[in-house]
Amino acid sequence: MLRRNYQDLTFCPQDKETDLLESRRRTLSAIKEKAPDMRVYYPTTLSALDQARLMESGLLPTSFIKLSAAALATGEEDTLSVAINTGEHLLLGARDKEGKLEGLTARVRSLEEDLALTDHPYAYDERFGYLSFNPVLAGSGLYVSLVMHLPMLSFLKQIRALSETLKQRYYCFLKPLGQTEDHNQGNLYRVGNASSFSREDEDIIRQVTEAAKVVAEKEALLRDKAFHEARVTPLADRAWRAYGILHYARRLARDDYLSLWSRMRLGAVAGILPVPVAKTNQMLELSGDGRYLTDGADRKTCPFRRADEVRQALSGG
Repeated sequence: MLRRNYQDLTFCPQDKETDLLESRRRTLSAIKEKAPDMRVYYPTTLSALDQARLMESGLLPTSFIKLSAAALATGEEDTLSVAINTGEHLLLGARDKEGKLEGLTARVRSLEEDLALTDHPYAYDERFGYLSFNPVLAGSGLYVSLVMHLPMLSFLKQIRALSETLKQRYYCFLKPLGQTEDHNQGNLYRVGNASSFSREDEDIIRQVTEAAKVVAEKEALLRDKAFHEARVTPLADRAWRAYGILHYARRLARDDYLSLWSRMRLGAVAGILPVPVAKTNQMLELSGDGRYLTDGADRKTCPFRRADEVRQALSGG
């Protein structure tokens, strides 16, 4: 993600509506000219279906529908995005499923170049770099992150201590993918750079990659001890139970599914379950309601549709 603000306009938290509307007008005009294939969403016209789908994909902040001067543009199957007036004038984003940070950075930099307006430069200071509404976020404006499944670190409550280590050693954060750690049934976490000040893109990518490696090694060490060194472990039983339930369940609410999915994937990574890790990765996409709503389901039938697809996936369908 790349943060940018226009030099001559008040930054977003000041809520100066005339400036926010001008920011939106400029950006959407540039998108229309340089990236006409992107689809644009507005808070006032956003459908419930699109809202669910975009929120589940992480493209839409929860406050979006309350921001009357905001907009969101997405392209290339929602892997490329421009969020307007949702904290910064522009939040340029690129994502993939492989975590190829160099390629993602190149894509977001290319998008930045396409949308740059000669007559309206971004706010920049020779000493601090590109400016943000939050002084701590000043710098290059580039923020990269990786999503990681960390059931062992979560189960043993080592996330907070490890987060402090990453902050001090790599200037990186480790946070729950959801809003809070208590509401994180999938045990999914995001590791990324906490600052872009006085750092080149290559340095940021290297730091995040090294931090993620430390996290992955710690998770693997704990997993090996639990599954392969301990004589008895309740985690293996939990993994098998989750696998069995998912194989036969007829109704799976989102939170229930994420909890079971996390246990099943842990067993797959540990090598004790007859399901490939790649398959469990793909099955994470079944957690959101958006895919079922798009196909015509309603909220009440989503848990049944999810259970159907999970059974099909595990039976080889």
